[in-house]
Amino acid sequence: MKICAISDLHGYLPNNIEESDLLLIAGDLIPLNIQSSYSLSEEWFELAFNNWVDFLPVDKVVLVGGNHDGFIDDKGFLFRDILSSKCVYLEDELYEYNGIKIYGTPWCHQFGDWWFMDKDNNLARKFEKIPENVDILLCHDAPYGACDLLLQDVRWNTHEHIGGKILRNAILEKKPSKVIVGHLHSCNHNWEQLGDSLVRNVSLKDEHYKVVYEPTYFELSTY
Repeated sequence: MKICAISDLHGYLPNNIEESDLLLIAGDLIPLNIQSSYSLSEEWFELAFNNWVDFLPVDKVVLVGGNHDGFIDDKGFLFRDILSSKCVYLEDELYEYNGIKIYGTPWCHQFGDWWFMDKDNNLARKFEKIPENVDILLCHDAPYGACDLLLQDVRWNTHEHIGGKILRNAILEKKPSKVIVGHLHSCNHNWEQLGDSLVRNVSLKDEHYKVVYEPTYFELSTY
């Protein structure tokens, strides 16, 4: 099974997605200039996003929200209703596609007043729902210690790991085979080992919101 993974679109809808079985999107979909407007976000999903999805050469699109996706966080039921039938939105939920188990969660550790962020004790309860040994954990935040060192940006590059520690603990305990993340744009875009799991950042944009990365592709065997 061929899988494409992307994240942190911030309104960018790439036209270079290769034919794949699945497209995974790890959050931050909405354009920055309309992220605080629910009406404009709804219109963007109904027109631009759904039209893009419907013409993609993929069978299914599986996605989670991110900390810039206010409409998804606050209007989740409406968001599900307006999505293309090709899309599967996951918010602390499991989805199985041809034997591949995907669990999606949008939550990030707190560093400001953004959407889909919570305190550590609440995150621990949310991440406890992650099943053990899923094939793919799709989340917006990066875990502490993997794909969380910013490589290019002088504003945020402290040469320290800045990922989520509660998410790290959950990954070490639950042992998903692969973890697809975004959020921290300019981190290593290669697979990194965390316990028994492989973690990959799939953001398309850098910290200045310029498109500098290509979509990620990988294969998984079906059962």
